[in-house]
This record gives sequence, C-alpha cells and structure tokens, in this order.
Amino acid sequence: MMRFSRDHFLLLLVAAIWGSTFVAQRQAMTTMEPFSFNMARFALAASFLLPMWWWYERPWGRVPLRRWIRASTITGTLLFGGFALQQIGLLETTASNAAFITASYIVFVPLFGLLQGIRPPKPFWYALSACILGLYLLSTQGGLKIHRGDAFELAGSFFWAAHVIALSRYGRHLSPIGLTAGQFLVATLLSAPVALFWERPTIEDVTATLGPILWAGILSSALAFTLQVVALRTVRPTHAVLILSLESVFAALAGALWLGETLSARQWLGAAILLMGIFLAQWHETSREEALKRAETRIPH
Repeated sequence: MMRFSRDHFLLLLVAAIWGSTFVAQRQAMTTMEPFSFNMARFALAASFLLPMWWWYERPWGRVPLRRWIRASTITGTLLFGGFALQQIGLLETTASNAAFITASYIVFVPLFGLLQGIRPPKPFWYALSACILGLYLLSTQGGLKIHRGDAFELAGSFFWAAHVIALSRYGRHLSPIGLTAGQFLVATLLSAPVALFWERPTIEDVTATLGPILWAGILSSALAFTLQVVALRTVRPTHAVLILSLESVFAALAGALWLGETLSARQWLGAAILLMGIFLAQWHETSREEALKRAETRIPH
C-alpha cells in the first residue's frame, strides 16, 4: 500500500514538470534544431547545478575524482543519447506520443537484466506485451509501419532504460547533485560539436527559443532533477517510478491545452494500454518487494 507523503507529492510535481516540458521541447523545434536546443538546455542546467554542488557540499578534496568522471561520463553519454533521439523524434511526432512512448523505458529495464542473466518474472512479459500492443495502436494507423518520429522516441526509451541502470550502479557512492551536474556537463560537451559544426545555431535562434530553453534547462532539468533527488531519499524506487510514469498523462493534457494536439480514439486506447502495461510492471515489482519485506519480519534475529 502506497501512502502519500510530502515527497510523494514532490514526485508528482516532477512528473507534471517533465510532462509539460514535452510541450516546450515541441515548440522549440519550430525555431531551433535538436542538438542546438539540447546543448543550450544542458549548459544552462550544468551552470545552475555545479555552483550549487560547490556551495552546499564543497566537493573538491572529498570526492573521488576518477569515480565522479567515470560515472558522469557513462550516465551523461546515455542522457545525451536519450535526449537526442527524443528531440529528433519531436520533429515528427506529438508531445503526447513522445511522452507515452518514452515512459515505456520502465518496462524495458528488465530486458537489460537478461544480459546479466537475470530472468524477469512471468508478469513482466504480460506488461511488455501490453506495451507493445499500446505502442502499435498509438504509433500506427492500422499497418505495420511505425511513424518515423515515434520510432526515434522508442529508440530513445532504450537509452533511458540503460540510464536508469547506470544511475543505480554509479549513484550509490556519489552526491546526487554532483552526479546530476556531471551528467549535464558531459551531455553539453557531447552536444556542442554536433550543434556548432553541423547545425550552426545563431543568437537569433537562441533568442527566439529563450522561453523553452529556460523551461527545459532550469525548471525541467535543474529543478526537477533536484526535487527527484530529494524525494528519493524517502520514497521507494518502485513507488517513485510509478508516480513518474504519470508524466505521459501530464504531457497529453499539456499538449491539448497549449498545442491543440488531439489523439484519435485508437491512439487513446493505445495510450491507455501502454500506461496499463507500465502500471502492471511496477505493481508487480512493488508487490514482490512488499512480500519480501513481510517475509524478513518473520525471520527471527
């Protein structure tokens, strides 16, 4: 049973911010190219978080620099890949589609466990089947061909799944704010060459896209990631992911309100089935954790 606390509501706020950010990202694609926009938002987030890390934690001399660089490089590269594919996909798909498809990374995480010899439980395969059916209804018009933009979003979800796994491995012994700042710094450095030498953004591009850049860089990246770190100190990961998956619902609402986007009855059905698959995967994981916890309380110490 999940009891809502202040930190649960913080995660709900994070989901709302991230969901609405799909609208800002979609709007940005009318005045700026994908890698240029990502470079701007990453640089803004890093410049916000690095001083915060220094101010609150005074890391130099106490942080294992080699470990921080390695963790930041790996997680930042995955962050760069996920956001790059997401932003390219938004050139050709809606904010709501992008959000629903991106949320499917929650179900893909156990697939990477197979590479490590960890076999997912049977209910996971039901959840995966529901997600595949939902994606089919959401992203096609009756044929087998998936829309190009949705295909980019789906490819990006694998990067997000790998990112979650990398964070769980490298984030245990590092400051959450420091690791988040390092991720955005690495993502900035990876985006910059592509943006500057291929897309060649101008000051006019940045000025015309200033609103979405500020929203995505400060509110979505720096603030929301920080709120997520604060909330995860008390909220169990399985509960957190369940709440954060609601960003797709917020994205659909924001897309309808600000962009006039609409989903057909077929797409709404696909979105509902996809969301059901995500909830099924997380509900099973939560139930398993609670069963293990109850079993531990019966073991005499």
